[in-house]
Amino acid sequence: MRDVRRKTGQLSILVLVFLVASLVAMGALGVDIAHIVCTTEELQTAVDAGALAGGPHLSEPDKTQAIAEALSITAGNQADGSKVSNEMPGTIVTVVTTNATTNSGGTITVSAQKRISHLFANMFGRRTDLVSASATVGGTGTVTQIPSGSAFPIAI
Repeated sequence: MRDVRRKTGQLSILVLVFLVASLVAMGALGVDIAHIVCTTEELQTAVDAGALAGGPHLSEPDKTQAIAEALSITAGNQADGSKVSNEMPGTIVTVVTTNATTNSGGTITVSAQKRISHLFANMFGRRTDLVSASATVGGTGTVTQIPSGSAFPIAI
């Protein structure tokens, strides 16, 4: 007669192995998603800084200074461990300006795209992703200062 006790418990070991494998896969997915989110936030910070740096030059008729300042400040920031600059492989930074109209003082838009490599998604066939960010700063035309004592008091 065969011993039935030797075969009991095999299913629980298989379930344990599959549970551990699925937890590792979910953890790897979490690491890659966190990497995408972190790189996107760093890219957004870089383009925000670039757009704000180019903004004060919007009132000039030639937008060359605004574009140069935006690209310079954007390149001074890092995303995924490298500069946010057209000099870096896998990174594209563009700057677009518009001229002032009667209703606005013009705008400057800084956009960036960066190709990032995944750490664990390679196992599932997803090697890279393209993350992007964009920021627009607009001028308001002329700014006038109200002389002291001529505005309604906000608080007493």
